[in-house]
Amino acid sequence: MDANNGDQFFNATFNPGNNNGFQEFRPFNQRKPNVRNIRGGPMPAEAPPFVQASAIMDPSLSNNFAAMNIDQAAKNTELKPGASEFVPKSAGTLTHSYSTPSLPTLNQVPPYMPPPHYPVPSTVAHVITHSGNPLSAGTSPNHSPRMTPTQSPLVHRRSKSPVENLQTGLVPPANSDGQASATILENVGGTTYFYTEDNVPAPPQHVVFQNYNVYPSVPPHIAHMKVKANMPSFFMPDELKMEILNRHAVMLSQVEENQDIPHEVDNYHSLVPLESPPVNPLQKSSTFGYPTTCYKAVNTKDGMAFCLRRIHGFRLTHTKCMDLIGLWKKIQHSNMVQLREVFTTKAFTDHSMVFVYDYHPRAETLMSRHFSGPPPVNGYTAPFGMDATARPFTSGKGVTGPRQHAGLLPESLIWSYVVQLSSALRTIHAQGLACRVMDPTKILLTDKSRLRLNCVGIFDVLSFDANQANPMAMMPHYQQEDLVSLGKVVLALACNSVIGIQREHIQTSMEMVATNYSTDLKNLILYLLTNQNRLRSVNDIMPMIGARFYTQLDSSQLRNDVLENEMAKEIECGRLFRLLCKLGMINERPEYNMDPTWAETGDRYMLKLFRDYLFHQVDDNGAPWLDMAHVIQGLNKLDAGVPEKVCLTSRDEQSILVVTYAELKRCFEAAVTELVSVGQETGLS
Repeated sequence: MDANNGDQFFNATFNPGNNNGFQEFRPFNQRKPNVRNIRGGPMPAEAPPFVQASAIMDPSLSNNFAAMNIDQAAKNTELKPGASEFVPKSAGTLTHSYSTPSLPTLNQVPPYMPPPHYPVPSTVAHVITHSGNPLSAGTSPNHSPRMTPTQSPLVHRRSKSPVENLQTGLVPPANSDGQASATILENVGGTTYFYTEDNVPAPPQHVVFQNYNVYPSVPPHIAHMKVKANMPSFFMPDELKMEILNRHAVMLSQVEENQDIPHEVDNYHSLVPLESPPVNPLQKSSTFGYPTTCYKAVNTKDGMAFCLRRIHGFRLTHTKCMDLIGLWKKIQHSNMVQLREVFTTKAFTDHSMVFVYDYHPRAETLMSRHFSGPPPVNGYTAPFGMDATARPFTSGKGVTGPRQHAGLLPESLIWSYVVQLSSALRTIHAQGLACRVMDPTKILLTDKSRLRLNCVGIFDVLSFDANQANPMAMMPHYQQEDLVSLGKVVLALACNSVIGIQREHIQTSMEMVATNYSTDLKNLILYLLTNQNRLRSVNDIMPMIGARFYTQLDSSQLRNDVLENEMAKEIECGRLFRLLCKLGMINERPEYNMDPTWAETGDRYMLKLFRDYLFHQVDDNGAPWLDMAHVIQGLNKLDAGVPEKVCLTSRDEQSILVVTYAELKRCFEAAVTELVSVGQETGLS
């Protein structure tokens, strides 16, 4: 037993209470100690169960107790005789302390000579046995179980629940007369322990934790994010609910019988077009140079929905490009639509190349969100998306008003897009690849401002040159083009028009950015669009983004808090649904175990009346009382088993039962257990 454990077990502060030096131990009449013979032999009959401290204490006892904490107190504690712990207190006190100061005043006790066969060490405390013999803490007998008692502070600290820190105070309470409780002497396993009655676990004022699930209030950090409603909502907001329902509807959509769409393509079936068909079927994509079509399809192996991007009329002549596809499939990023597989097919009556991506329902492109303005008026359009009368392009040069008045995007939204796009580019470039599709028509928007790069890897297949020895040799050049394309996208967003990125309009666009946005955004666009002699990296724009990165991180975490709070609401819905299912299995059961009256007798009859109490009540006029709050409250009380009473009335109004929810819960659990037990015996549940 080391000095630290001894300090926790035996430390005590002795205060002189009378003329004899030490106060006697208070009679231990509340609890009989477990007295064991330490020496192994028979205990003498005349040995008193409790020995007075003044009769057996030797002069060096207090210093020996203090020596057990010598490595801690002696270094950092300066003794102050005038301190409160050294001031003699009233008679009848023997306090217990977590510190063990050296008390020189205790040397005034009468001298005591220990037996010669028990030497007294000078650096450890003495433990007094009931036979009057001191035992050193370092010479514990062999038959000692070497176990710490349950009331020991060490075990109490190791095994105590963290909740108890909230239930009990850290300072031991005093007696009614303001004095500390007396120290108790107890012998366990051959070792005597000193502790006060305050260390004995008394019935504290516990913090009660519910043994059932409840619906708590909205956390304050969530409640203050939005406008408070007049009544609390137990379900997710309508906006979020409708968005999820619309996604599910799109995910499960099907197409009518159409001869132009095959029923199955490779391992995918139920193809649904995601884009409106072009006027000219042979119209080529402005990005890839081939006609393309996009479909939603379901995988026959796992039943998941994927997006199929078909390249019309493309014949794969070299398979070396599949090495690059293998690299793309390994990249997973939150701002990129992941590529799953690539295959060729003749299911569309031609040679087609199909790229399979993750499917994000109800996603729209950056072009359709921000650059699809109203139709032209009088032959002119507002090139920078300004809400004004239609006028030629040169009218946009004089825009000097606020951005919101000029119809421009907020700068915070543009920086959010910059952070997301640069993050995706950083991951792609780190793998030695290039995006090559940084275009508003190939950037998807989900939710309100979540961006995802789409159609990655297509250019690596379409423009693959088999005659080139190293297909990765051109990647640094393509990465530089990615940065230029990023600058064009940011400039188009700042001007709110794709016309602004045309060569003849660059100067006017930069003047508009300098007038309406910060210098950092202007410098970012200039850095991305300016050709430099050295190779640029996407990491170079991080100083320009600066602390705006933390703003994006903060908004993402706040949204995560909101979604987590909405998910917590739906957890309770699932609990009540399971409760209703069990009630439905009990109520009105026509027959159980060859007993047709099982659901109408005994405990099940009360559950039937409770079902009527929940769902079949009427108002004073006999109209059905449709109160959802009443149903939810009743089910929660049943699940909790609260002692509140409820009045149940039969349908003929001849029987009235007044029962508690606790009794109803007992009946409910008994009936469910009975059903489950029979189902397990027959192997049907």
